[in-house]
Amino acid sequence: MTALAAYWALKERAQRPYAAAERILRGQQIYGLDPSLTIQLGPVALGRRLFSTLPEDIHDHGPITGGDGRWMLTADVRLDTRDELGDTLGISAKESETLCDAALVMRAIERWQEDAFAKLIGDFAIILWDAHDARLLLARDFLGNRPLHYHHNPGFLAVASMPKGLHALGEVPREPDETAAAEFLGMLPEHGSGSFFKHINRVEPGQLVVFTSGGVRRSQCWNFPYKPLRLRDEDYVDATREVFDRAVTARLRGAGDQIGAHLSGGLDSSAVAASAARLAAPNGRIIAFTSAPAEGFKRPAFPNRFNDETAHAAAVAAMYPNMEHVVVR
Repeated sequence: MTALAAYWALKERAQRPYAAAERILRGQQIYGLDPSLTIQLGPVALGRRLFSTLPEDIHDHGPITGGDGRWMLTADVRLDTRDELGDTLGISAKESETLCDAALVMRAIERWQEDAFAKLIGDFAIILWDAHDARLLLARDFLGNRPLHYHHNPGFLAVASMPKGLHALGEVPREPDETAAAEFLGMLPEHGSGSFFKHINRVEPGQLVVFTSGGVRRSQCWNFPYKPLRLRDEDYVDATREVFDRAVTARLRGAGDQIGAHLSGGLDSSAVAASAARLAAPNGRIIAFTSAPAEGFKRPAFPNRFNDETAHAAAVAAMYPNMEHVVVR
């Protein structure tokens, strides 16, 4: 996870934006291994601490400006349809090699503005400053795989990947939300924009939150595109495999020749690990990890379940010469 930060001074007595954004990043330094990089445009500063995982991350030099100075962007992003997006934007393969994923997002914003977020497939948390209309936009991917939190009061708006970044600012209260904590411990699904702290909100998955000096607007920036598939019965298997392999291929970007995979006895992780093994062959090596009870464990299994999935996972691993099976007891 790349750690993000933003600070908008809404009143003169607020902190200096650059210094405040740097404090937010220092509070999140366990998430980003690279040094912090922050830039300021007027009353707003954006920054990030990069956690590099992709080949193109060597071209990520911090917050990006675009649109002849209108836009300033910082992002924690991994695009799964990077090539398709580049083709749509008319970016050549050679130029694409020199663009990090955040730079591609900026190209999309320059083309489509707010509508760009609906065209992004992958994991992302995005902070975007629009100097032309004096507004700050926050967006998350529809699965919510990358976090984004904020604190808003009459004096300033502060944004961070995680609440601990916001708590680096002394003005942000630390009062816990006991109801949210109880729901989490009860394994209830998250709902609404609340967090574990009463004065810190989260951007919900698939949501766009737009702040102006006059207020805030929330909307859904991504909805599942319902496209009925009309095939012959015998063709659905091949179609599913093609889409499944495309998804696994996208997630292998940047993994190198040695790939770790979760492998239980179920169909979902088995399908992912098997697809990765096929796609990574002949040089790629899959290390598949299976969680299992300690030796001598005798507790009865729940109805319609079994305690130890090792045998089923081992059967999958044995099918692929480039898959090493590691049982974690």
